[in-house]
Amino acid sequence: MTGFDTGYFIEVLRRAQKATDIWRRVMEGKIEGAVSCLTFFEIERLALKGAVEKEAVGPIIASISGTCRVVWIDSVKLLTSSARTSHTFGISGMDAIIIESLILAGARTVYTTDSDFQKYKKPHIKIINLSL
Repeated sequence: MTGFDTGYFIEVLRRAQKATDIWRRVMEGKIEGAVSCLTFFEIERLALKGAVEKEAVGPIIASISGTCRVVWIDSVKLLTSSARTSHTFGISGMDAIIIESLILAGARTVYTTDSDFQKYKKPHIKIINLSL
């Protein structure tokens, strides 16, 4: 399972080669993807700020929903592990929930552009920052 953070999808919307190559493999069913429901919130918020095209929001959310496992914030275990991750690694609460959501889904690799994710240091998860 591969996890995708919001920044990864911004790269897809910007048509960055590496991100679009990976997304093509997800769409073809060659990679099983997981996404936190918070990614939908963040994409919409970025569109409202003008950071991404508003017209792109509906199609990318539909594409994510149709191809990836979406992890919803509905468990005490997820929230408590996220609080510990935020505290232990100095990661924002939102990013901690996203990371822990992806791990809960079974992700062992996470694609992101967020430097906060680099602070997460556990041996069972590989963080790949596309902006580095």
